[in-house]
Amino acid sequence: MNSKTVYFISFVIFILGVLLGVMATYSYLTLSPVDPIDGGIACTMEAKICPDGSSVGRTGPNCEFEKCPSSGTTGTVGTGGTEPIDSTGGNTGAGTILPGDGGGGVACTMDAKICPDGSSVGRVGPNCEFAECPILGAQGSLCSTNSDCGSGYECIDTSPVIREGEPANLRCWKIGSPRPICLSGNTRIGTPNGDVLVKDMKVGTGVWTVDKNGKKVFGTVILAGKTRVPGNHKVMHIKLSDGRELLVSPGHKIADGRKAGEIMVKSVIDGATVVLASLISYGEEYTYDILSSGDTGIYFANGILLRSTLR
Repeated sequence: MNSKTVYFISFVIFILGVLLGVMATYSYLTLSPVDPIDGGIACTMEAKICPDGSSVGRTGPNCEFEKCPSSGTTGTVGTGGTEPIDSTGGNTGAGTILPGDGGGGVACTMDAKICPDGSSVGRVGPNCEFAECPILGAQGSLCSTNSDCGSGYECIDTSPVIREGEPANLRCWKIGSPRPICLSGNTRIGTPNGDVLVKDMKVGTGVWTVDKNGKKVFGTVILAGKTRVPGNHKVMHIKLSDGRELLVSPGHKIADGRKAGEIMVKSVIDGATVVLASLISYGEEYTYDILSSGDTGIYFANGILLRSTLR
């Protein structure tokens, strides 16, 4: 066989190979199945951080997060809450790092949903779902007249119970319920992303609470209140044997239902002994309180479990 014949055969084989490659690529692109999204749904771009440091996005007709690789264990905090991932531990999107399944975390987008009463809520929790809207007619929901409120509630000027800078809208308030005269503005509230001053808490902020079984769980702030207090207002200065201490109005209740003004030295709170319980003058202009979602309205104030006056 001469060299011209060899070159010709080689050229033919090369051309056939190219054609076969083109045909295979065309077949793959046109015949390979794809994962359709029903109804043209465009999934949001949150990313869930997996225990191994990788991340997964939302997919499929329900925009659910893909499963993380099987590795790692779930951490716990205190009475059984999920350990949140550190804010430097691989956040791949804008938003707050929140507890997730499998020990990971979720970077939720910062969009908001407008509720029927005109207020707004953000995305929270391990699946980045919108927080629950206030129940129309219930405590703290917006209103115009008493008829907008549920039985036993009235529509009142809530300027003492909204944040400075927020519009002075009327809100439903339980008849006879005290206004939220409560915590010093420098009180630190326990949240999944570290302690936050109560005066800086906003509706939709993630917060640690406890359920009816006493288990520490994730919740969100559904009402944040601020009250101007008289110049002669006094608060209880409570200090525990483990170093925790609190400035709180005498009528505010701790988790077990006792009022702060009833606490005495040698009383026990959250497993620690009270070493100081003194009524002192309050030097600030406002006191503050929050209401968290969940069964109890209980939250952590300087590490001490308190009930909300807004509930």
